[in-house]
Parts: sequence; structure tokens; C-alpha cells
Amino acid sequence: MADKRRVPNWLLAVFCCSAFSAPAAFAQGRLALHGIIIDVPCNIQVGDQRQVLEMGNVPIAQIVRDGESVSVPFAIGLRDCHLNDQSTQASMLRAPQQFHMRFDGIEEGGRFALSGSLSGVALKIQDAQGREVSPGVPTEAALLKAGDVDVHYSLSLVGNGKLLKAGEHRTTVGFQVIYF
Repeated sequence: MADKRRVPNWLLAVFCCSAFSAPAAFAQGRLALHGIIIDVPCNIQVGDQRQVLEMGNVPIAQIVRDGESVSVPFAIGLRDCHLNDQSTQASMLRAPQQFHMRFDGIEEGGRFALSGSLSGVALKIQDAQGREVSPGVPTEAALLKAGDVDVHYSLSLVGNGKLLKAGEHRTTVGFQVIYF
């Protein structure tokens, strides 16, 4: 840890000295830094942080007949989960034992709104037990296990009560893993 702190201080010292060592001309600049130091019991699997899911071509007749499209499965991988480690023991914090997910997006009638040239359709997300996920509402709590955990969901397109009109669609849904 100490070595990591010396490198930025050393670099800052070089920048300061080099800015004042030129007697005739100097340059000014600005350094912006942004980041977060976190201590979470699991890492989100690389690739699961930014997933692109294709719903494919869905006939309006299918939504009228079945009430929704065929579901598309996806998973969020929690990796290297630890239930008790030295950082939680040293800080006297209780290690998280459970987690839930929260999906955020534009809400429309309790589901996720879609944008594009289509109308009359919304996005439905369900967990592996078939429970529907609502925008901004935490899912049911799940026990945290040591090691790797895959949390499974599915997406489908459903009617939203408005006039159905064919067209392209898109949306962005964010998610958070909340440990407690």
C-alpha cells in the first residue's frame, strides 16, 4: 500500500518541479480525479457490468396472442464472494450475509419503458422464481454464499395497454447489488 502512495506523490513532485524550472515560459494544466474506494464482498463478473441483450424480431400477433414475447435469459455473475475477511474484522463491521438487486430505468406502469418507433410495449424483467422486478424496487433478499454466485433473470416484451404499433425499440436498465 505504501508503494502505491509514493508513486503519485513522486509524479506530483516531478510535475511541480518541471513547471517551475523553465524560467522563460511555463504551461499550466489541470488534473481531474474521480473514483470510489469500496469494500464489497463480491466482484461483478467482467462483461456482466455492461450487457447488450437482443430481443430479436417479435411479431405483434405474439404479444396479442400470448400477452408477451418469448423471454430472453440473462445472468449477473457475482465472483469471489467472501463472507468474512480481515477488513470487516478489523473495522468491527458485520460482514454482509444477504444481498438484493435493484434495477433502475424509466418506469411505465410498473415496468420498464421502451423508446423507439414502437408503441404499446414495455419491458418485463423476472427473477429465476418468476417474480416480476419493478424499476427502482429492490428484489427479494437472497443469501450470500462464499465463492461464485450467478443471479438469473429473464426479459420479455409485454403490452402496456396502449395501441400496439410495430417498430424498433431500445432501453437502458442499470442495476445495483445491495449487500446487507
